[in-house]
Amino acid sequence: MESRFKKSFKKYCECTSIHGVQYLGEQGLPLKERACWIFTLSITFLINAYLIGNELLKWKNSQVIISNNHTFTPNWEIPFPVVTICSENKYNNNLSSIFTKSRREVDSDRDLQHHEKI
Repeated sequence: MESRFKKSFKKYCECTSIHGVQYLGEQGLPLKERACWIFTLSITFLINAYLIGNELLKWKNSQVIISNNHTFTPNWEIPFPVVTICSENKYNNNLSSIFTKSRREVDSDRDLQHHEKI
């Protein structure tokens, strides 16, 4: 007499849409084939458990979940992130003008070299 669990498991295996599980409860399946399916499903289960465990650890450490939203939003409706950099050094206008001037010279030299090549 089959146990209630075994009957329920066979019924589950017959009715499930999970690939491979239906072969576990199939009558007359050769032992080697059943063992192959048990091995394959066990490895799959272990890999999935490992990947889910990693995701749970990441969530536990950061508690931020990032998901992709597949609805389109116009650019003007997306809030621009505000970044404020507060430097302890005061702004030095003289240094800024020297940097800007030297940058212009480098750019003009580069443009001149480019035009000479052409």
